[in-house]
Amino acid sequence: MTTLVALGDSFTEGLEDDLGPTGRHLGWADRVAAALATRDGGLRYANLAVRGRLLDQVVADQVPLAQRLAAGNDGVRRTAYAHGARLVDVGSVPAMQDRRLWHEDRLHLAPEGHARVAAAVLETLGVTDPHLLAGDPGWWREPLPLGVRPPRRSDLTSDVRWVRRYLVPWLGRRLRGVSSGDYLAAKHAELIDVLPRSR
Repeated sequence: MTTLVALGDSFTEGLEDDLGPTGRHLGWADRVAAALATRDGGLRYANLAVRGRLLDQVVADQVPLAQRLAAGNDGVRRTAYAHGARLVDVGSVPAMQDRRLWHEDRLHLAPEGHARVAAAVLETLGVTDPHLLAGDPGWWREPLPLGVRPPRRSDLTSDVRWVRRYLVPWLGRRLRGVSSGDYLAAKHAELIDVLPRSR
C-alpha cells in the first residue's frame, strides 16, 4: 500500500487519544498509517476527518465524487460487499462495547480503544506482525480483565454527570445548528509522507 486517506468525523479524527507530534490527538487512523509505513517502507497519508461532521457533510466535503457512494443508502455492509471493499466491523465485537475502551463522553474512543480499532484495521489489511499490531493477531477482540463492578449509585452519579457535561452541551449545539468542528480544518488535509518508525 502506498497511499491511505481517512474520511469521517471525530471517530476517525482521533479525539481523546494520546497527543501526536502536532499537538492533536493521534487516533486509530494515524496509528494505522504509522504501522503501514513501517511495514511498507513509507506511506502517503491524509486524514480528512473533522469532528461533528454528519454523513452528508463527509460526502460533500471529503469525497469530491459523491457518485461513488450512491449505493451507500443501502448500508455500509451491503455497499462493502457489493464493491468488494474490506470492512472493519468493530461494532459486532463484544469486547468493543466495554465502557473502559471509551472516553467518559461515551462518544469517542479512549487510547486503548483507538489501539484496538487500529489493530482491527491493520488485520483487515493483512498485517500479521505483532509489533505492528501492538499484540498478537486478534488481541483486540479479547475482553478486558474483569474489574470491580461499581455500585448502582455510582452508575447513576456517572450518568447524571455525563448528561450535564456532554449531552446537554451537545443538544444545545444541535439546536443552534453549530458543531464542535465548525471552523476546524482536517488534521492532514493534504497527503503527507509518513516515514517508517524504528522497531
